[in-house]
Amino acid sequence: MDISIEGIRVCAEGAAVPHSEPALRKAVEGQEIEYEVGLPGEGAETEVFFSDLSTRYVSANAEYTT
Repeated sequence: MDISIEGIRVCAEGAAVPHSEPALRKAVEGQEIEYEVGLPGEGAETEVFFSDLSTRYVSANAEYTT
């Protein structure tokens, strides 16, 4: 598995790789953060969108049940 966060590779072939912590910290300060996960094999691709999972969001949505 390969993982990049905002274009900064943090994992290659299942192992952590050296990267700039300050650059990664700065990269994830935005409203939206892109994670790219590469799995072995060919021919399949998907996009997944996640919602805000901050403490404030979770607390607000925990106040009711469906």
